Amino acid sequence: MTEKEQLMRRIQASKFVSWEMKIYLDTHPSDRNGRTYNAFVSDDRSGNGGGAGMREIYLDNAATTRVCEPAIEAMEKVMRDDYGNPSSMHQKGVDAEAAVRAAKEQVARALGFELRMKPYDREILFTSCGTESDNLAIIGTAMAYKRSGTPIITTQVEHPAVLQTMEYLKEQGFRVTYLPVDAYGRVSVEAVREALCEDTILVSIMMVNNETGAVMPIERMAKLTHRSCPRALFHTDAVQGYFKVP
Repeated sequence: MTEKEQLMRRIQASKFVSWEMKIYLDTHPSDRNGRTYNAFVSDDRSGNGGGAGMREIYLDNAATTRVCEPAIEAMEKVMRDDYGNPSSMHQKGVDAEAAVRAAKEQVARALGFELRMKPYDREILFTSCGTESDNLAIIGTAMAYKRSGTPIITTQVEHPAVLQTMEYLKEQGFRVTYLPVDAYGRVSVEAVREALCEDTILVSIMMVNNETGAVMPIERMAKLTHRSCPRALFHTDAVQGYFKVP
């Protein structure tokens, strides 16, 4: 019996459970189709979120998950103690700046930066959301490289934060190619190879799809892009894959 079948049997068996059962489904790239199913089950007798006696089945962890306790504790500390403006010179500002630098170092380590070799504090930018980050990266790159060319490559299954940005760039004169996916929701490396041209300036392909959980082979795609078009940049919306994909 597969993990998915075990999960569904457990859901069926819990039909008459009198407290709320939350089942969290996540996706990871470990089977031959690029995804497996892992259920995270917690029994909540408090009735929060659905009322006593109600069951909630949450199957959208590929899009967003519950915040882990260490992250909640870190946020509470900053909002309670280190709330100063990190640009200010007073003590609260110094404390806030230290918190920001510590956060950047954690992100840099997670991304594999060599802290002694790269100015990671200048290369890591904090934004308000993934949409703002996508806009900054995609529009910024397109406008900076416009004199070198206008071809851009993306996929048909990107998050609206990317797809709507691409529509805007098309209005600005850029030529956008949208790659299709296979039966498993993935874009092939060969499709990227065929779409690349001499003056391609940007390839933007998500790491993990927020609807299906399909994992894209972005490492191979990035290497192909840099080898075939040395001037082109490779961008990935990694919101759904950060700390999920090895």
